[in-house]
Amino acid sequence: MFPNPNECGCPMKRGSYSMKDAPMALPNFGEIFAKILQGDYEGNITFIDKSSNKQLGCIAIGFQIEPSV
Repeated sequence: MFPNPNECGCPMKRGSYSMKDAPMALPNFGEIFAKILQGDYEGNITFIDKSSNKQLGCIAIGFQIEPSV
């Protein structure tokens, strides 16, 4: 995930980070919800300071939900 594990800390340093091919187990939502949720998703999260309206950071995220075998 991080270029160098020793660089991990808060706040995170500016840069690009990746978690490709990092499977996560989701709870069992049942067969119907599993079929509805299956697919590819993308989104952006922007962090804004309410008092100054200044953008503090952003995260671009993409993931895929597929049925377990």
